[in-house]
Amino acid sequence: MAIDCRSFLASTLSIDGSKDDGKGWRDIGMGESSMADGYDYVCHGKIYRFEEGDDENIKVFVSFGGLLLYMEGPYKNLTPLRIDYVYLCMKK
Repeated sequence: MAIDCRSFLASTLSIDGSKDDGKGWRDIGMGESSMADGYDYVCHGKIYRFEEGDDENIKVFVSFGGLLLYMEGPYKNLTPLRIDYVYLCMKK
């Protein structure tokens, strides 16, 4: 059985796109909204490695504690990513 899941990576959860000010997404005060509000699962991790793939592809490795994410895709689509912290937001 396949599950339709929509997900994305973000460098911040601020709706206006501003950088995080050192507080985690769980520390957002009551009444404040963030991009996390519209998703079923949010986790914070770090992009830790890039590798050359075949032809025009690149491999990206992200660690969310015990959850590891491996992505492979076109170089032009994945080059905006840097070794940095990111949020993974997922919705069923």
